[in-house]
Amino acid sequence: MKTIKNQQDRQLILQQLRKAVCLQTSLWDTCLNIREILPVEYDVVARVIKVTPQYSGQKLGESDVDAILAGLEKMNPSVPIGQWKKMRRIELDQRSRNMLLNAFQNAISMQGELWSTANSLKELLDCTMEVVTENILGYSIVADIGIELNEMDLHALLGEPDADGYTWSAGPLKPQVRH
Repeated sequence: MKTIKNQQDRQLILQQLRKAVCLQTSLWDTCLNIREILPVEYDVVARVIKVTPQYSGQKLGESDVDAILAGLEKMNPSVPIGQWKKMRRIELDQRSRNMLLNAFQNAISMQGELWSTANSLKELLDCTMEVVTENILGYSIVADIGIELNEMDLHALLGEPDADGYTWSAGPLKPQVRH
């Protein structure tokens, strides 16, 4: 990761990180809402990630939602066939189907924006996408419990010394050790 001295660049990085964290936590909330609508429990986030390249930037229709739901069957072979038949026969009422349509549209949009923001961070930090996504996920977990990102988090992300001259050697998912 490159050293960032310019204050404007540092603020841009912190702003982009905050944006990514907001998108990630909102995506998780939207995916939880989708899970609550459906009669079958499955990994909605994984499905949204998988379909985002195909549907990003498009307005979803009911047939798109049917295709997204049909793909869940392949992802979850352990779910009893009867549960999938219920979904395919659309035992969901029209209100639930409209909620699903809107929720999938929002989730796919957020996932696309999250990828774009992560790519921006990757370029700004001159690091791998793995480093960026690990930090976004870690800071999202921290933010989800109500802790706001601040300058100290930026020091940790960039591996810089803090005001006392100590360097934090870890991101949000690792224990922070001062050197």
